[in-house]
Amino acid sequence: MRVNYFPLPLNECDRIRSVAAEGFIFTEAKHAPLVSLLPHAHERANLTVLLDGVFDEIYGSRVESCARFSLLFRPVGEKHADRFGRTGAHNLSIEIEKSRFDAVARYTDALESVWQLRDVRVITIARRIRHELRMGDAAATLALESLALELLAIASRRSGSQKHHRDAPLWLRSVRDALHDRFKEQFSIGELSAFARVHPVYLARAFRAYYSCTPGMYLRRLRIEWASRQLTDSERPLSEIAQDAGFYDQSHFTRAFKQATGLTPAQFRRQTSASLNKHAPDF
Repeated sequence: MRVNYFPLPLNECDRIRSVAAEGFIFTEAKHAPLVSLLPHAHERANLTVLLDGVFDEIYGSRVESCARFSLLFRPVGEKHADRFGRTGAHNLSIEIEKSRFDAVARYTDALESVWQLRDVRVITIARRIRHELRMGDAAATLALESLALELLAIASRRSGSQKHHRDAPLWLRSVRDALHDRFKEQFSIGELSAFARVHPVYLARAFRAYYSCTPGMYLRRLRIEWASRQLTDSERPLSEIAQDAGFYDQSHFTRAFKQATGLTPAQFRRQTSASLNKHAPDF
């Protein structure tokens, strides 16, 4: 199927390219520094990945502060204003046509309200979307559709788990909060169960029931997500990031990171840096 390219008006932002693919409209754009957009709404549901920069999205009295590589969702007609930081913002936007939205919404409740998430997988998918936008051939349509659905699947699972998390007993949520607050430290199941004052076996079963993984897997995911931010936002040595993230050594860090993302930390750093460097060649 032919890829449809749209005219690129420059009234709100500098639109680099825009492509339609099977019910999704992908747009890569840049916003100038220190610009504010008055309250407005979009006629289509919208996913936005912030590739670089920072911005605040304002919903009445509530403010969503979006950092690099966060994924933001807005339902149809959600009124909001935007405020861009000193470096502006470089975004990937995915609008969802109504027919496609209706088809997807049957399988998830993640499209009902505004949310934001930060997941290491979003970085890899965003890089692949930019690559396909530059390819511009007929095969890009299929690839882009698949990548948009992959983002929605991540969001759907996260949305479902978030609601399930709120049903968890208070003692279990306290254990999870402790992992978030102290993810760089080493924990044993015995230490966590002593903290929660429950039996280790009961803790392990309850944690898996509510969070769909073991405490160790949850802790590793937190470390990987923290390390991914260090890899993209700093030039710190890999050995230093590995140690600060709580891994035994750099080789342990490399194995865990590759298992989670499909890339070694060094490959991940090179590819995310190259994809966002305005002077770097296209893929």
